[in-house]
Amino acid sequence: DLLYIDGDHSRDGILHDFQEYHAILKPNAIVLAHDVDPALKGIYPQTGGYEAISALDKQKFEVCRLRIFPGLAIVRKK
Repeated sequence: DLLYIDGDHSRDGILHDFQEYHAILKPNAIVLAHDVDPALKGIYPQTGGYEAISALDKQKFEVCRLRIFPGLAIVRKK
């Protein structure tokens, strides 16, 4: 499975997407999350991508954030 998340960009919205899709994603599925660079907060204060991927349950997801602007995270469902 491959899922691309680029939704409403709020922390709660992104966490909601991860929570809802977790149930239907196969083990080792890959999720790409866009706009997760912490510097975005200074430009768009409502953006919560970095906070969301930092708050993901480490028992459910493995996260690799690419340090490119505006940010991309590669997340694997465990």
